[in-house]
Order: sequence, then C-alpha cells, then structure tokens
Amino acid sequence: PGANRRIAVGAEPTPLGSARFLRVEHSCGRAVKFSLVEGLPLVLVQASIHNRAGKPLHVGEIIPLVATVDLGTPLAGLRTLGYDGLLPADQPRTRFFSLAAADPKTRGGLVCGWLSHDRASGLVWSRGEQDKLRVEPISQYGRLAIPSGTTLQGEILWAISTPWESG
Repeated sequence: PGANRRIAVGAEPTPLGSARFLRVEHSCGRAVKFSLVEGLPLVLVQASIHNRAGKPLHVGEIIPLVATVDLGTPLAGLRTLGYDGLLPADQPRTRFFSLAAADPKTRGGLVCGWLSHDRASGLVWSRGEQDKLRVEPISQYGRLAIPSGTTLQGEILWAISTPWESG
C-alpha cells in the first residue's frame, strides 16, 4: 500500500444488505470504500474526508473514483442513456443522478448512479477515452464546511456491469 495509505477490509451492513468492503485510507484524511453486497451483482462506492486541520475545511465536490471501462465493444458501438436520451457513448455528457451505457447488440453494459443524496447533488460525467468509456461520478456540495476533527461521509454510488438478459 505505501507509506501514505492504509488498506482495511471487513464486513458491515449497508442500505441494501450485508456487504464486504475494501477501504483505502490516505494519510491526508481522504478515503474511498468499495462494498460488495451479498446476493446483489453490484458494488457500492463511498468516499469520505476527515478534517485534520485546526479550522473548518470547505468542500465543493467529491469525485470518489474515475474509471475507464472496457465493456468489450468499441466505443462507437456503445450507447449511453441519461435524462437527455439515448446517445453515442463517444460524446461527452454530464447526467444528473445516473448513467447507463450498453452495446445494443449484446446488451452488455454498465449502469451506475447515486443511491444517496443526503447532502450533495449527484452527477455522472462520461466521455470516450482511447476507445473505452471514462466515467466520473461527482457529488456536488456547494460549499460544505467540515468542522475540525470530524469526518464527512460522502454520498453512496452504486454500479453494475454485466451482460443483461431478458426474462
């Protein structure tokens, strides 16, 4: 892991059931947790920030992860779906709440979105990168103050990537 981060694994309850998690904690106070929920084919992702400073820390947004996803189909063959309709995946888009991307022929793809919106507005940004889909989920807080010595538990993102079958 290195001198600047620590890895933790364990089990805990989530809003969707029992889960096993892997948490990466950085010495600066930032962390990201990946949870696999028992019986569900999805992963939950949650970032947190612990304020170690002696004064309030102001946060505008949190990006818990940036993923370049290979869905097994060239980017030109993928379509994305959001509030703005069905569009080619190579066009950059910012969507509120969720993003779906799939190959219309195989129906394999990715769906991700925000499970919680307690303190932030959730967006999902996507664009093409080296013939793959780059996805950046963003929690926008405005100008949230984290008091000294406290931890902000970020919003919860969920994602699933699988071949879909009807019936």
